[in-house]
Amino acid sequence: GADPALLAKRAILIGCGAVGSHIAQALAASGVGQLSLVDPDVLSNDNIHRHILGAAHVGSKKADAMREVLLGRYPHLDVRSIPVSIEAALDVN
Repeated sequence: GADPALLAKRAILIGCGAVGSHIAQALAASGVGQLSLVDPDVLSNDNIHRHILGAAHVGSKKADAMREVLLGRYPHLDVRSIPVSIEAALDVN
C-alpha cells in the first residue's frame, strides 16, 4: 500500500486533463494526505478515451469530478477542487 509518511504531505496539481488525471490518481494512491486540484476546464466527449473520468462526468468541471472520484477511492485523502485558472487561484487582490 501507500507510504504512511506521505499522509502528512500535500500537493497541488495544475491541470486535471488526460495526463493530470493519471497524476492525481497516482498521488492519491501513493498516500499523499492533501491534494489540491486546479483546472477550470469541463470534460468533453473527446477526452474520455484517455481520461480516468468516464462518460458520466462529461459536462462536469474536471477538478470537481476528479475530487468526487478520488474521495470515493481514497478515503484518507483531503482533496480540494479549485475549478478556476491558476491565475485566478493565485489572485490575492
